[in-house]
Amino acid sequence: MKDLLVNFGVDWKLLLSQVVNFLLIFFVLKATLYKPLLSILAERKKKIEIGLEKAVEADKRLSEISEIRVLKVKEAQKEAAEIIREAGIKGKEEEGKVMSQALKKEKEIEERAKERIEAERADALRRMEKEAIHLVKSILVKTVSLSPEQIDETLIERAAREIKEPAKR
Repeated sequence: MKDLLVNFGVDWKLLLSQVVNFLLIFFVLKATLYKPLLSILAERKKKIEIGLEKAVEADKRLSEISEIRVLKVKEAQKEAAEIIREAGIKGKEEEGKVMSQALKKEKEIEERAKERIEAERADALRRMEKEAIHLVKSILVKTVSLSPEQIDETLIERAAREIKEPAKR
């Protein structure tokens, strides 16, 4: 084997010293640099895993919050619909009250108007009766002042016209 190494131009003493140097540097680097570097990488890996777990948890919470928001919106819509329905019912009740009050007022006004019309009608009848009595008295006075032979229907009509005409003037 020595001949083979010599044929290739390799000095075995030099090769042995390089192997010892390599192993020496390897163990020094392993102890001083490689182990701390591996521990830093392991910590970083743990932090990344924790971050991924928290991201998954945050996604779950976000989806839960989204579901809660949807439920709250539905509840709010139901409440709004209920409030609108109740307002409609109250509005109809108020409308009914206002309408009944308006009908009562209308009936009261109608009754007062009927009473007023009846009072005016009665007053007009009294005035007509007084006027009729006055006309009859006036006609009788005129006819009594004449003799019975002078009285005929045209005379009575003429006397009534004469009595009416001075009243108009």
